[in-house]
Amino acid sequence: MNEEIDPKIPADEPSQGNLPEGDSEVQPNPAQDESSPKVDEAEVHTTGEVDVPQTPVEAVRSTTKRWYVVRTYSGQEGKTVAYLESQLKDSDLKAKFGEIVIPTEKVPTISESGKKKVKTRNFMPGYVMVEAEMDDRVKAFIQSVPSIISFVGPKGAPSPLRPDEVVRLKGRMDEHEERQVTEVPFKISDKVKVISGPFSTFKGEVSEVNEDKMKLKVTVTIFGRPTPVELNFTEVELER
Repeated sequence: MNEEIDPKIPADEPSQGNLPEGDSEVQPNPAQDESSPKVDEAEVHTTGEVDVPQTPVEAVRSTTKRWYVVRTYSGQEGKTVAYLESQLKDSDLKAKFGEIVIPTEKVPTISESGKKKVKTRNFMPGYVMVEAEMDDRVKAFIQSVPSIISFVGPKGAPSPLRPDEVVRLKGRMDEHEERQVTEVPFKISDKVKVISGPFSTFKGEVSEVNEDKMKLKVTVTIFGRPTPVELNFTEVELER
């Protein structure tokens, strides 16, 4: 029996209900308008999935290497890192290690002469952070370092940091100097000398310290009377 062909469909094209395998017909979505969110085609894989950026915690979880903390002798942190890095240069374990860092932060300070400077401070003295893919050989390699006392973990066994702990510690190390707490060399009742501004050469006593605004209230003698004046940290220095 001859099959009847719908005259509206060309004989050499398949009908809607008989599309070739692997093809699909895309119908316009009348509900979608200009206010609907648009997806950048460059971010869509061939599978149709959208590439969603990882959060810092997810990025830590996605790697096979984990972060560990080791105890070392206080003041020996720099030598410990240098020794580990030098021993890894020609070691077949090098690929199992990532970063080896000392937990430090940048801290703006005011010197006794009122000058601003920035120093690097170790906020976890006696500890070093090691990123590694832990196994028995890696563990033995780390423990062989003369200045390392033990891992931070139950009974000195390697215990990886949680991803949120890694993000918090690394974030503190990467913070901008402006966000750091300033070390203040002044305290109430300190004897100071004004070195700049309209009260230059005056001497007085600190009566108030405002660390947030980096200002002091200093009581100086003006016309024979004690008078409190507000000064910036950089306008005074401690009397010697």
